[in-house]
Amino acid sequence: MSLRRKLRTIFLAFGDLIVFYFSLSLAIFLRYSFQKEILFSAFYLFLPIFLLWLLIFYLGRIYDLNLLKNRFSYYNRIFFIFLISVLVAILFFYVFYPFYRPKIVLLFLSLFSYFFVNLWHLLFYHFIKTQRIKTLIISEKGIAFKIKDYLTQNPQFGYDVSEVLTPEQFLKDLEKYPSNFYPLLVIDFSSRGFLDKFLNRDFRYQIIDLVDFYEMIFQKIPVELLSLEWIAKNILNKNLELYEVFKRIFDFLIAFIVLIISLPFWPIIAFLIKISSPGPVFYISKRIGLGEKGFLIYKFRTMIKNASEIGPPWTIENDPRITKIGKFLRRFHLDEIPQIINVLKGEMSFIGPRPEEEKLVELYKKEIPFYHIRFLVKPGILGWAQINYPHTASVEEAKEKFGYDIFYLKNRNLVLDLIILFRVFISIFEIKTH
Repeated sequence: MSLRRKLRTIFLAFGDLIVFYFSLSLAIFLRYSFQKEILFSAFYLFLPIFLLWLLIFYLGRIYDLNLLKNRFSYYNRIFFIFLISVLVAILFFYVFYPFYRPKIVLLFLSLFSYFFVNLWHLLFYHFIKTQRIKTLIISEKGIAFKIKDYLTQNPQFGYDVSEVLTPEQFLKDLEKYPSNFYPLLVIDFSSRGFLDKFLNRDFRYQIIDLVDFYEMIFQKIPVELLSLEWIAKNILNKNLELYEVFKRIFDFLIAFIVLIISLPFWPIIAFLIKISSPGPVFYISKRIGLGEKGFLIYKFRTMIKNASEIGPPWTIENDPRITKIGKFLRRFHLDEIPQIINVLKGEMSFIGPRPEEEKLVELYKKEIPFYHIRFLVKPGILGWAQINYPHTASVEEAKEKFGYDIFYLKNRNLVLDLIILFRVFISIFEIKTH
């Protein structure tokens, strides 16, 4: 995330905190009139709750500009995030202050906060749309026009890309593009010859690599711009040993707990699968994992028997092969539960790129550049690509999805893992708009 975007997120979150306290003041005033003692004590008492709310907002992607592409989806998300936040507040009082439960204050606080947060975000995004940075993209790649078109349709990102020029066009008429008019240049750093000529000039532009700019906007990596140099710098040259150790401990402990809690439900799910369609309870398939080693994955069956023999190797949208109980299991990710066996065995992690079938891996390795680097980490039950691009029905779509996998490989850490977990939880309750 760029410094500008980080500052924007911090400013927006700080505004939310002010909104929370303003709403709390109104709630206390309506409940108790104006009593300083109650007001001051409430300010300290609600601070940990408000900090938790900001964390939930962040994990729930309330500060993600990409979500504004669909206003209904965005405000639907805010609604459910608020429901979760209120439940967290109730739980907080129940655990830490069992004899103090400000029901009326919390009710007023929730209603006021919901209204004023929506108003504050609306005003904030309107402001950044009117304060866009004049940006010039210098590249010969077609992806530059994709970025330009996307930012034109999504002014909330705060960038005004008026032109896309080739390196030759830019150097030929350099005086036409002063830095006080175009303070930001997005440059394809793979154009070595151009960079050598350009850096010899006197300039005051702010410069960002085309790959980094694309990643910042789309939260994925453009596969067509990948190079061995970029992979070595951003993926291979990482020391994540401590993270991997902690992640393995987390995977094992959570998988063991989930197994114990879920076991009583396995016979119920098995019974529903058997009565919904003939065939086995479990779907067992060979997948490719860490180091391109094969392993058997376990899932509850959600399709009709021998589905792979009567349709494509991937699941299509509204796939007729999915059974009625299968739709329910997929909707709430219950079909994934048996994969905790793979996690306990060390073949999978909770978070990581989804494992593909062997025949698809062989196809993708031929058609998608650098696809093999996907196997540098363990596959996961849940992944960044899965939540951002859920349906893959062609090689081209698999290539798009691979861009999200590369983003995860580059940026993987505990915070991103938590965001993925939280987003999957939120997606269960979201209203689908397409």
